[in-house]
Formats: sequence, C-alpha cells, structure tokens
Amino acid sequence: MQLDLFGHIDYQQLTEELFSAYFDCRKNKRNTLNALKFEKHLEQNVFKLIDDIYKGNYQLGRSIAFIVNKPVKREIFAADFRDRVVHHWLINKLNPLFENLFIQDSYACRVGKGTHYGVKRADSFIKVCSEKMYSVDDFLVNEKYGELTNPTTNPTFTDGIEELKKYFAANPLTDQKVTKMMFRVSIAFVVTCDGKAGNFEIVTKGRGDLETYANQVLTIVNNMPQNWQAAKVNGKPVDCYQILLFSVTSGQLDNLSYR
Repeated sequence: MQLDLFGHIDYQQLTEELFSAYFDCRKNKRNTLNALKFEKHLEQNVFKLIDDIYKGNYQLGRSIAFIVNKPVKREIFAADFRDRVVHHWLINKLNPLFENLFIQDSYACRVGKGTHYGVKRADSFIKVCSEKMYSVDDFLVNEKYGELTNPTTNPTFTDGIEELKKYFAANPLTDQKVTKMMFRVSIAFVVTCDGKAGNFEIVTKGRGDLETYANQVLTIVNNMPQNWQAAKVNGKPVDCYQILLFSVTSGQLDNLSYR
C-alpha cells in the first residue's frame, strides 16, 4: 500500500494535491493566527512544502500545547498549520482505501457521518416498533441486509414522489467537478411503523470522487422531509427498508425513484 501511494511522486500531481489539501485545511480555520501566517506567503509556503516532500526533505514542525476547559478540562496538542496541510494530503490519499472497510456505525472523521448522524441512527433503532423487519423487493437492499419478507404495501412519501423531487432539486451538489459528471447513487433506509425515516446507508459502491459525492448525497438525504407512510402487512404498519435511487447529472438530484 505504501509503495502504491508514495513509491513514485509526480510533481504536477503533488502540486495539485497539496493546494487542494491547503484549501481543505483552512476551512473554518482561516482567521486563526497560524493560518493567516501561512496564507500571507501562500504560494511560497506551499511550493516549499511541495519541494520538501518531493525531495524527501520534509520534517515535522513543532506543535503547540494548551489547555481548554469545555466541555471538560483537557490538554490539547495542535500541529503547526504547515503540518496540518500534510495531514489533509495524507487523509485524502488514504481515505478512499479504508472507507469501504469501515462498518456503518463508525462515525468519527467521515464525510456524511459525525455525532449528529450517530444520534439520528441510534434514534431510528429506538423507534423500531414491529417485531419483524420487512424490506421492499430490491437487489441492492437484499444484498446488503439479506432477503427479508416483502410487505403488502411499500413505504411511500406522503406527498408523492414529485414533492420529494422538489426537495432534492433545491439541494444539488455544487462542487465544480461534479457539474461535469453523471453517476448513480442508491441509499437504503428504514421507514418505521410511525412513518419516520432513518438509518440511511449508501448501498452502491464507488471509489475516489464517486465515494465523496455519494457521501454528500447521503448528507442531503439525512435532512430530507420526514413525511413517509409506513409499509403495511395485512393493514398493520410495520418497519421496512426502502431505497432511494438517484441518477445524478451535473450535480442535480431530482432524477430519483423508490420502490
């Protein structure tokens, strides 16, 4: 793995990757002293970093240590901003290799995850109310969760799919690169017997940019309206897996369907 990532470093590729890592690193940090100091001579600092990595001369700088009191008192060691750019460069290269190996319930430092997603997922488990889990008839859902019994009627969006499309039309992907792409993303989720949607999970496979954009779609799906009608078996509402199938074109998400 190490040889594949760093056995031969292309200078032009390294330049693009380091500038991208810099922009990632400065998000929400641009007004900090270290970030401002680095940005004051941005090109000089980035190209010096590129040369050091390319020639094998890169060395870690000194971290700073300080104490914070909230939410609990603890000691923090913060890397120099220059080193944090390298951290982002490394994670951008390593993340695609490991992302598909993580279990669904791993939340730290993952796009589309984090504390709020974990709380929502735990909440969806708490609200599961039928003795048996059902599933719509879909190959991807069956592959992910095994073949489950189909309900008499599938979960549906209360206001109809056209209304659901309006939500996704108003929340497109905005990355410049994605506006020139076309790809598919499928996201499975549970609609509980009281019509609440949760436990969202990507069930299509992708690497690199496709994985990144799929996680962005997942974030948007997490915030979609909760107006669902539960699946039914013999007239009784039950918990059931449903799936959203997106054909993303130029960042637009309104081309979707469900079972």
